[in-house]
Amino acid sequence: MRLAAWVHAQLIGIHPFQDGNGRTCRLFMNCVLIRVGLRPVAFEVPKQEYNNCLNWYFAKDDIRPLESLCLRMYSVT
Repeated sequence: MRLAAWVHAQLIGIHPFQDGNGRTCRLFMNCVLIRVGLRPVAFEVPKQEYNNCLNWYFAKDDIRPLESLCLRMYSVT
């Protein structure tokens, strides 16, 4: 899950648009999960919580909050 969360965050970081494009980046994240034999994650969390995890990663270089969010969403779906 850590690799998938990292791929997602890296793609968000290089996306050229101000509003990001979370859908495309989540698609790539789910491709990683499927490639290693896991099922995709459906993000159904408040946007601010999701953005806080991404901002934490970019500010602190710490993927753990985003990874935890992904794991939480993984266990829900």
